Amino acid sequence: MLKVIRDIVQSIYQRDLSHHPFIHAETNASQHGFFKSATRVGTGTTIIVQPKASADSIRLTDIFFTTDKVAASTATLNFTDGTDTITIIAAKLNDAPVSIGMSLAGNWHGWGGARIELVTVNAVTVTAAIGYMRVAKEHTIQSFSEWDALR
Repeated sequence: MLKVIRDIVQSIYQRDLSHHPFIHAETNASQHGFFKSATRVGTGTTIIVQPKASADSIRLTDIFFTTDKVAASTATLNFTDGTDTITIIAAKLNDAPVSIGMSLAGNWHGWGGARIELVTVNAVTVTAAIGYMRVAKEHTIQSFSEWDALR
């Protein structure tokens, strides 16, 4: 891999870099991350991302969230396991559309079994795109109450 990068850089800069070693670093998210998106039109709930096993968790890396402006409408993005719910984004769409794009640098992960859901109320169109990594239970085996106590 290092030789491929060196060859690319040499072709761009037309310089021999064989005597100038360098290090190429990537984050875990850029190597092991995924993304998934969903669009809802009207009232309802869509599961965007869910753990593969009941004790696994989801770590968020990026969020893109866009809506229409529709009176008396709301859109929320939540971590939930069906019993406990934590809201990540709550948008009231009476006055203006919402457009959010953010890259998360902290440890934004849910508890064991928590999924990401998009919930809409009324005839609004909402799109959410989520960058994420799945974290195996041996790294984050926490119930909601254990997870909630740590934040």
